[in-house]
Amino acid sequence: MSICNYLKKSSIPLLVLFLLVFSSYLSAAATISLKVDRDPIVLNEQFTLNFSADATPNADPDFSPLKQDFDILRQGKSSSVQIINGNMSQNITWNLQLFPKRIGTIDIPVIHFGSDQSATKQLTVVDRATLSASSQASGNNQGAVSTLEDIIVEAEVETKTAYVQQQIIYVQRLYFAREFFDNATLSTPQLKTGKIDLEKLGSGREYTETKQGREYKVIERRYAIFPIQSGTLEIAPTFFEGRLIDPNSQHNNFGFFSRPTGQVVRRFSPAIKINVQAQATQYKGKDWLPASQLTLHANWSSPPTQAKTGEPLTLTLSIIADGLRAEQLPQLQLNMPEGLKTYNDQPVLNNESNSNGIVGTRQEKIVVVATKSGSFTIPAIQLEWWDNRKNQTQTASIPAITLTATGVASSANITIPPPSPIPTNAAAASINQATQTGVSTAEINKNTPTRTATANQSSGQYQDDFWFYFSLFLLLILLFVIYLLWQQLSENSSIKKKKVGMTKKPSLEQQLNQIEKASETKNYKALRVAICRWGRQVLQQNNMNLQHLANQVDDPILQKELQSLSQVLYAPQSIDWNAQALCQAIRRYQPEKTSINRDSRIASLYPS
Repeated sequence: MSICNYLKKSSIPLLVLFLLVFSSYLSAAATISLKVDRDPIVLNEQFTLNFSADATPNADPDFSPLKQDFDILRQGKSSSVQIINGNMSQNITWNLQLFPKRIGTIDIPVIHFGSDQSATKQLTVVDRATLSASSQASGNNQGAVSTLEDIIVEAEVETKTAYVQQQIIYVQRLYFAREFFDNATLSTPQLKTGKIDLEKLGSGREYTETKQGREYKVIERRYAIFPIQSGTLEIAPTFFEGRLIDPNSQHNNFGFFSRPTGQVVRRFSPAIKINVQAQATQYKGKDWLPASQLTLHANWSSPPTQAKTGEPLTLTLSIIADGLRAEQLPQLQLNMPEGLKTYNDQPVLNNESNSNGIVGTRQEKIVVVATKSGSFTIPAIQLEWWDNRKNQTQTASIPAITLTATGVASSANITIPPPSPIPTNAAAASINQATQTGVSTAEINKNTPTRTATANQSSGQYQDDFWFYFSLFLLLILLFVIYLLWQQLSENSSIKKKKVGMTKKPSLEQQLNQIEKASETKNYKALRVAICRWGRQVLQQNNMNLQHLANQVDDPILQKELQSLSQVLYAPQSIDWNAQALCQAIRRYQPEKTSINRDSRIASLYPS
């Protein structure tokens, strides 16, 4: 009983003593140290930087000075407290995943934690070749050096000197000897200087290749580039980022709550410069047409030497250009002789692409009607173009054509060739019209048998048309019945969906409005939810978070803004951030479509 009384009397002093010790511990200045997982560091290789404090710092850290020389991929925070034999110790660690931006000796600047601050440290950043050479010289062929060439990115063009509007083939190649996770990205060609039109050629291809004595799997993409203006054209490096699968890890088949393991790497191809020249001075053609091959073709619906006066013939003219788009091809000029009338249809433009580039075709259909009998010579058609392979002017041509028309034109001024049905009182109507226009009755009687024969022919045509339209009517009824059955099945399916509680997904425009609304109110958590919902619909994927979405989209600006939102959301303290640029990038984003056969390991390299 005396022990209980003692504890009751001494509990208050013990509590006060504990609070005094704990408050003095909290008020003590924090010592902050830093540590990197390796040194030297390879350019475009991820490394880990840790800041550790032995007490709670005065304020949250400001890591913005690191952004001058490093890209911050991810950051996290952990803390622990230990009490051993009455002695309390605390440790708070900030873990940062960084990418160095340049080669050389880099000073990690002082990071301020309020009034507390970290120490400084020097890092050495080298390229892969330098580290490989030094490791081989020292006899070290293991560790990071063995993975330096796991990923190789190359880009090339077929020529580095071209004319304006000339097709240039740009080729990307990704070599990989190790597998990587699905959210890896490979950028589309981006410009540093100049203006171009860009078009992807086909869906790409996959193959294997031995390079530097090592077997690689290769993903190849090809693009057609058309410079719009002369001058220096610079294409930015092709960019790859992905997490390599660690073959020794037991968590590669990670579940919903697991995190993928493996090294995150970035790879860049060299930038490419192209000298774009203006139109060749020695070229005198009307239209500038730089191509590797250009041909003209003419085709008649029936032989022009067997034409009938007043009956139409169709002349089809085609321009086929290898290395030009159909929109660049001009209209062909025809000089028709007197006695021939022409009617032009709208041109048909078509572009076909293959691994060698684009083949543009412009097709024009011209209806030709001879208004009188005789022979007519249609002059030759010529089109000058510039041969990129030989650097000289070439001329494509269609030889002159002779059209021979026979027969008497009964109605030379008729613009619609097929005859129209004539009513039973057509003869009387024709007599009245002839009287008003000064045509004699004899001429009318002379033409009457021909018109009567035409009327009989039209009558037979009407009988054929009756059965045609009657069959068409029965077909429409059948289609209508099929539509009603389909409608009934759709309604039944809709009722079943409503019964199980299925709701209609918001449209893409509604999701964009929700994103903009959350941006205006600066509700960043709601903005994250709305963006992930938008990403699931646009990329057609079920599981989606900000990091996954940033890795999937092929727009560098959108990737940057998504990473900024992620930093705002997980910052230790509230940040006033303007999401207008993010909303604009999302609204203009258009995912690239392709029909390539996908490998599950590299699916995200082909945007949905």
